[in-house]
Amino acid sequence: AMSDPPAPEGSGWKARRHRRRDRQRAALQAEASTHDPSDVAHFEKTARRYFREAIRERLRSDMHMPWDDDGAHGLRVVIDLGMQELMCDAERRSLVTQLQLSYADPLRLAVDAVEKAWEEEYRDTQDTRVSSEPLSYYSSQRDRAREKADAALRRFQRSPATRLLFSSLSGTFESILSNDAGSKRWAVRRSARRFDEAVDELFSVARGRGPTGDLPLEESRTKTSSLLRAEESPSARRKPKSRDSIVVLSPDASETFPLNEPLDVSAIYVVGGLCDYKRVRGATLRRADDADVVARRLPIEDALGTNASVNILTVNQTVQILSRVARNEGDWRLALIETLPERKLREMRARMEDVAKRRGTGDDDE
Repeated sequence: AMSDPPAPEGSGWKARRHRRRDRQRAALQAEASTHDPSDVAHFEKTARRYFREAIRERLRSDMHMPWDDDGAHGLRVVIDLGMQELMCDAERRSLVTQLQLSYADPLRLAVDAVEKAWEEEYRDTQDTRVSSEPLSYYSSQRDRAREKADAALRRFQRSPATRLLFSSLSGTFESILSNDAGSKRWAVRRSARRFDEAVDELFSVARGRGPTGDLPLEESRTKTSSLLRAEESPSARRKPKSRDSIVVLSPDASETFPLNEPLDVSAIYVVGGLCDYKRVRGATLRRADDADVVARRLPIEDALGTNASVNILTVNQTVQILSRVARNEGDWRLALIETLPERKLREMRARMEDVAKRRGTGDDDE
């Protein structure tokens, strides 16, 4: 093989690149010279990567399924982007990042959950293919990984995926996402309509067209009205009570989610797409009132204590908490602790310790 030419004198970044390549080449040669044919660690690492890719592929397929299934193919979460006017440019840019994490983090966590469930079930089994439903002969590693992923997912009563809908998508957010090549490949539905109308639209499309991906924004704007009008006719099929299952998450709501009770996966949860450094009060609650749907707040104080000092969460943290609670039988405390950044947890612990000291000395002003 041809070797790279020597690094030119006096060129800093080129010299560093050549030295880095030399180190990488030397490491590969050393590994090859000491390779033990009986060592299968490399193949196990590749098999695990193929397994995770296969799980991800199956979960993405679930994320494209119709929404009129009471959550059988995964939790249904709407991110309401209809509050752009309440944010400045910096807050809008921050929210775009949160949208990216709202898609990536729950999908990664779902893959982890499926992989962990598979490993726990067959931890003491030498051949992980042994099960009550034996897998067939594999023609390739990727085929083996896909069939293994199918067997692993069959252990779940419902898909661990989290399905997302971006509602009221227009203006800045529509422009940014439409120009981003990566977001075009997301298994996320998009609609220009308000969240309640967008959910009605998804139910209508599911009955009329079956499993689909995104409904393009232009088609969303022009076709929804005709679909809904058709359903109002006497000969139309009965319209599902989709709005009755909508729950808007708002820190200003008076009602909280019950602590230590499984999350109702048949409901559709709406997270306010609002990054407000100034803390705009009542914005998400007004959206719920306008749509005439139920609003609830997360049981943060009930789970972490009244001195938690964690009242406002980012959009991606909220979506991630919902995804975790949907899988852990309603353990909100665990979901919050696993999701909140370590900095927030340290602040919470420091505040609680300070309050405990004040009470111990009798100097409690709170």
